[in-house]
Amino acid sequence: MKNAGDTSASNVNGILRCGDPDVEVLDSTANLGDIPIGAIASNLTDGYRVSISQNLSDSTVGLAIYFTCNNDTYHNQDYFTIYINDLTSIKEQNGATPGTLYFAIYPNPSRGFMTFRYQIPNLANGLALKIYDVAGRLVKNFSLPTARSLLPTVIAWDGNDDHNHKICEGIYFARLEIESLHMMKKIIFIK
Repeated sequence: MKNAGDTSASNVNGILRCGDPDVEVLDSTANLGDIPIGAIASNLTDGYRVSISQNLSDSTVGLAIYFTCNNDTYHNQDYFTIYINDLTSIKEQNGATPGTLYFAIYPNPSRGFMTFRYQIPNLANGLALKIYDVAGRLVKNFSLPTARSLLPTVIAWDGNDDHNHKICEGIYFARLEIESLHMMKKIIFIK
């Protein structure tokens, strides 16, 4: 929070409120202390805590913070929305899906170079290999020929994204798709 006013703010307190039935506010108060003119304060040591239901009625949560300071002579409020989507949940599949789909990754974990090996069903269409980060964002999309052509069964990856930048250390997911068959594998990059 930044004090953009023309007066120092003393004993700044914030109270978090939410009327959403999917949210339970566990700790609703934060003391930000004194904030001089032009200074920025945070509540990292006295943060708010909420619990959000696993079975949401919609994908947004509305919250409000009510601020008071200067012996309760100044009042202000701010509203914000948290958007929740299910793209951050990626299910890893260890076994093959029906058909003859085979998918393996080596080495895993990797320090920047890995190979993807696959075997596909005969006469399949729509072959795709995509790498996602843990937030579900597409990092790398391999351009693969159609499965009806003579396909290599190994793809080498140097750890660069679609913009030719090295990816960061962390967990990623590789998804091999062929028609209605697919397989997801977790991959780990280390430095």
